[in-house]
Amino acid sequence: MVTFSSRGAVERVCRRWRRLCLATFPCTAAIRFDQGLRTQSAAHCPPALEHISAALRLRHLQELELSGCYDGLPLPLPAVTALAAATFPTLRRLKLKQQLLSTLVAFLPLCCRLESLSINHSSMLDAAKWEELVKALRTLVQLRQLDLSVFSSPCAALAAALQQLPRLQGISLDDYELSEAPWLPHLRDLDVWLDTAQQGQLLAQAILPGLVELECTFSVPQQAWYCRHLTALTCWHCHVDSRDLLPAADMQLDKLRRLQLRGASDEDCFPAQLCALPLTSLLWMEEDCCDARKSLPPDFSRLSTLQQLAINGLPLSQQGLAPLASLSALTELHLPDCPGKGDCLPRGPYLRRLLALDISGLSSSSDALLPPAVPGATALRALCASWCPLLSLLADWPKVKEALSKLRRLQVLSLPGMESWAGAATRQGLLSLFREHFPLKVHVAEADVLNRYPHLSSLAEDVYAWEC
Repeated sequence: MVTFSSRGAVERVCRRWRRLCLATFPCTAAIRFDQGLRTQSAAHCPPALEHISAALRLRHLQELELSGCYDGLPLPLPAVTALAAATFPTLRRLKLKQQLLSTLVAFLPLCCRLESLSINHSSMLDAAKWEELVKALRTLVQLRQLDLSVFSSPCAALAAALQQLPRLQGISLDDYELSEAPWLPHLRDLDVWLDTAQQGQLLAQAILPGLVELECTFSVPQQAWYCRHLTALTCWHCHVDSRDLLPAADMQLDKLRRLQLRGASDEDCFPAQLCALPLTSLLWMEEDCCDARKSLPPDFSRLSTLQQLAINGLPLSQQGLAPLASLSALTELHLPDCPGKGDCLPRGPYLRRLLALDISGLSSSSDALLPPAVPGATALRALCASWCPLLSLLADWPKVKEALSKLRRLQVLSLPGMESWAGAATRQGLLSLFREHFPLKVHVAEADVLNRYPHLSSLAEDVYAWEC
């Protein structure tokens, strides 16, 4: 499968100009070796790839993604290597996935303009290929972003290679551990696995001081709480409230604006030390989505600058949510998998500016489709609620109409799970009623609908990326 895309359109011009424009437009191409290609005969595949290669030579290719698997085809494929030789010198962004790395690693030094390189190799890379890859990385002097997801033994040579990339600003190392930290004081973005606190110490002096964004898995270096330039911190399974990793009371994160704790807490209460941070975006989601003991500390009300908040598994009640009721800057509130019923949301200033609200974990009834506090969100544009299995929605349409009429600015309504209990006729009947009475975009199946409306919810992508 081959996909081309480029900016702009070329129309209403003569053929000569059209050919010239199509040849010079910056182009993006994605080539996937899928099942259809593998089932073709080996004799047919090289000509097809040569045709693709010829087409790409006519374009000013800046971004290329090669993925999939070519089991059963003769290796190496001359057309693939010819494609690399023809296109790599102009590339700014390159993504290699699965088996393509072993074939094309020798061509990486051709990428003299490459600014972003993403490599995803799901199987263990042999020592010779790994050495070849590290050697090739040294030549990519224009590289700014490196995403490396490769199973291989820790290697000091990688740290040395990274130090020779003067423009490198971002590194993501998934499934790989650094045996030693490269000296990269100019690095701004780091995503790394740290199995032990000792590995975090390796990064303390060499990388951490200048970081702007840090994503850690399994461990957070203590020095991270003193990174004066840090604006975003994401912790995966880091247990930030365990004794050895507890944020210090004198932490110096005056510029931190975005914090995400994903499966990163041993306790049931949000760490009170973090309530003093000047956050604008907070995501706190655990693997156990149904912990009835989960709660917010009273100090949570100190997060007065918070604009985006996502929490899962928090039992909803007016008393339990009282610490967030005063957060008047909130524009997004995501409470997926948070059980509750009836009058479980508090009134308060937090409703005033809300544009997006997800309360899909609430149990609704025909007498209370929405908690009484929701109409107080007069600016609400997007609502995600669970109205299943209310089989009488059509019969109770007047109550549905009354509930939604109080949300006069609502543009998007998501009712996830309806396809599991409502037949096609019921769904179509509801959609017809919605279209007739409300200027809404209604979705009755997907749970991640807010992903489609980033202008209403920029945090939705991160929320729905976490699956309980």
